[in-house]
Amino acid sequence: MLSMIIPTLNECSRIRSTILSIREVLNGLSHEIIVVDNGSTDDTVCLSRELADLVLVDDSATIGGLRNIGAKASKGNILIFNDADVLFTWEWRSEFDRVSE
Repeated sequence: MLSMIIPTLNECSRIRSTILSIREVLNGLSHEIIVVDNGSTDDTVCLSRELADLVLVDDSATIGGLRNIGAKASKGNILIFNDADVLFTWEWRSEFDRVSE
């Protein structure tokens, strides 16, 4: 199982596209999407709750701390740390298929 961990802070303009690109590219593969927010004051958390499998909030953590929080909550045996503004492409899928064999 792949665990996608995305730290966020005020990413409402990007998070939807990022999560949807992950869902599309990983369709058919066992995966989860975890968003770990750093106390956004925009709609990042609300949008993420609609689209991600798990949304956690910690407004005191560093970006590394947010990644660690997501890793601890993950169920996957492969962890992938993605930024909120990085869209997945089909080239990613071919690499996931190769690694998953």
